[in-house]
Amino acid sequence: MKLWKALMPETELEGRLTQQWAEIGFQGNDPATDFRGMGLQGLDDLVYYATTHTDSAQHTFLSSRHPVSWYPFAIVGINITQCAVQALRTRQLQGYLYRYGADKKSYSEFYCYLYHRFNDYWVSHDQPKLTVMDFEIKFKEFKTQINKELMTHQVLPLSEWLEKQRVEAERRAAEEYLENAKEKHHMD
Repeated sequence: MKLWKALMPETELEGRLTQQWAEIGFQGNDPATDFRGMGLQGLDDLVYYATTHTDSAQHTFLSSRHPVSWYPFAIVGINITQCAVQALRTRQLQGYLYRYGADKKSYSEFYCYLYHRFNDYWVSHDQPKLTVMDFEIKFKEFKTQINKELMTHQVLPLSEWLEKQRVEAERRAAEEYLENAKEKHHMD
């Protein structure tokens, strides 16, 4: 129920078993059946993302509801849990955990990074826009990209990655402002 409240705060959930779950990307009226492969870890990961990185999760959730390039938010989140757990089991996450801490929070931040970056990857395909039928091949490409980032130590906890993006955007805005001021000065 926490996941529903985090993603759909304006809409009351009718009950634990309801077709409303499809609105956030579950396949049926009982979300428990979708967690079979990843169990509670899949739920924990989705709840952490939705409640800790609310802006990112809301943006991702809204992107997942695009009329053409939609994808089932919850099911994709469970797939991302599987990807994160696989990286942990195959020790691909070892360097990341060494740098940021071998604890639950570091893992959760890695999961959030994966989901945020997956959404960026998905929506970056504009011409043509992706459809849910493209998911399997595009998710495989995304995992390959993440594996390369893990090997080259480019993966960050989502909180740090978002801060880095914010600082970079401010730097670009300042450069653009200075460039425009120079041009205006030369025109005068």
